[in-house]
Order: sequence, then C-alpha cells, then structure tokens
Amino acid sequence: MEREKRIVGLAEEVMVAIGERDFAVAEGEARAGEALRRLVAEEHLAISEALVWCGNVVPAREARRLRRLAEIADTSDSNAS
Repeated sequence: MEREKRIVGLAEEVMVAIGERDFAVAEGEARAGEALRRLVAEEHLAISEALVWCGNVVPAREARRLRRLAEIADTSDSNAS
C-alpha cells in the first residue's frame, strides 16, 4: 500500500512538471510570435529581415508558425472584446 502511494505521488509529480513545461513553452511561443508579428506589421520588416534581426535563431518555417499563432490569438482577443 505504501509503495502504491509513492508511485502515485511520483506519477503526479511527473504530470505536473510536464504540464508546467508545456505552459511555459506555449507562453514563450506566444511572446515570440507576437514580437515577430509586430516586427512585420508595425516595423514593416520582411520576415527574412526580422529573422536576421533576431540573430537567425528561428528558422523561417518556425517563424511562420509562431506568427500564425499570434495572429490567431489576436483575432480571438478582438472577437472577445
């Protein structure tokens, strides 16, 4: 019985840690996507220029995905208002 409690506790710890990690990743992606969106929309940079300014740490395909996420979030926020 004690072993089962330990196993359940450790399994819960794993699930919580993974959930926290997933939340942090999603939050970071949202911030990056919004910044990329603003570089293109507000600063009038081509996405390739924006990526150079970002030190080329984000591949173009990933940048497109992040921008789409930001645009979806922006649309959702506008519709909620």
